[in-house]
Amino acid sequence: GCGGGGGAAPQPASATQTPAPGIGRVAASVKFHGHAASREAGQTTASSSTFSVDISIEGYYSGDDQEFAPITSHVEVSLAGGPATATVRSVPTGVNHLITAVATYPGGYQETVKALIPVVQIDTITTVTANDRSTVVADAAIELATRNKKTLPEITSAEISKITAAVDSIYSSGVYYTDINAGDALDYDHLAKKTDHFSGADLKAVVDVTVEKKLREAFKSGH
Repeated sequence: GCGGGGGAAPQPASATQTPAPGIGRVAASVKFHGHAASREAGQTTASSSTFSVDISIEGYYSGDDQEFAPITSHVEVSLAGGPATATVRSVPTGVNHLITAVATYPGGYQETVKALIPVVQIDTITTVTANDRSTVVADAAIELATRNKKTLPEITSAEISKITAAVDSIYSSGVYYTDINAGDALDYDHLAKKTDHFSGADLKAVVDVTVEKKLREAFKSGH
């Protein structure tokens, strides 16, 4: 359904799990945090009582390096915040497909959330929730793939788990998901490796400084 951000991201597939080529199903739930923005926009466009959500799934065929054509779905959601679910059928099997959901509110304001679909298997319905948390994880995985000249299916479950742990650590330090970028998650993991010998107090001090710096930057930019 469409609602507030947060919630648990789907667990990545086993690094050795390669689904057989074929067709599976994906049931997608998208969660946005822009209710206030949608109400504000709605005041200027009274003729519209809904906002649109466009969902696309991109990825590679299982056991192949060929991308499949994006699979799309569209749903209209009530501005009152009612639940909405979009089920996308006929999705090629594979690992680490990317789902992107774009909400367009009255007045033109847009919000985008993403998520990785760990695995799609034949004759199996895979459920995935795209929200603020999963967006950061997906963006970091995309950045990691780009840095290493890989495709998303080549990013291992272990790497995704590290990214997810880094995102959760940064969030628990006081930085909200929408203020975490891909570099934050990847650099945090790198920092953790370099600070294995640090005490808990030392690490907390490093995190506090990082958070304070981000908060100052946000204050200066007004975001």
